[in-house]
Amino acid sequence: MGGQDCYNNMSYGFYDLRNMQYDFSHWAKIKEIFNICDDLASPEEIEAIIGILSDSIGTMAMVNYPYATNFVNPLPAWPIQESCKAASMVTPE
Repeated sequence: MGGQDCYNNMSYGFYDLRNMQYDFSHWAKIKEIFNICDDLASPEEIEAIIGILSDSIGTMAMVNYPYATNFVNPLPAWPIQESCKAASMVTPE
């Protein structure tokens, strides 16, 4: 739905999270990016973030309808395409 660029953006994002998972010097940035209230305290918490992201993308793929839905969570029409647009707006550091 989002094409190769979307696939690459998502893959690189997961790759980056995995690389930062065991390097606590990056945890503050992860906290900031995902707007997490509490400080991250362990690699397992980052693993949980990765799981939530993966599950969320899977859910969006299951309800990737051409109209907005509200039965899982409020989602726009074509949520995968919308998430790809949002991911393309993020500039790497």
